[in-house]
Amino acid sequence: MSEKRASFPMDVPSGSVTVKIYKVRNQACRKKSKTGRVVEAKRFGYTVSYFAGTKRCWKMFVDFDEACREAKSRADSASNVFGRTVVINRATVPVFRCARQ
Repeated sequence: MSEKRASFPMDVPSGSVTVKIYKVRNQACRKKSKTGRVVEAKRFGYTVSYFAGTKRCWKMFVDFDEACREAKSRADSASNVFGRTVVINRATVPVFRCARQ
């Protein structure tokens, strides 16, 4: 994904789960130039926000592509947990009837 086209906060959906990526400004990096002036350079980081169980988790990244990969991975894993279905066929019907009683 290209950072230039992305608008923040960015949603990364997978099934019924959405993970968000936020762009955050870190503290300015101050350096002295050769002339003795203090020069500030803005630095940005990326925060991936997701739920793990019942808790909200945040993970910081410097690289946008790495943050996207992590967000996609977290969204897919959470989607797989919620997407499990039970298949009932003729062999499993007696088991479910027994469990009901």
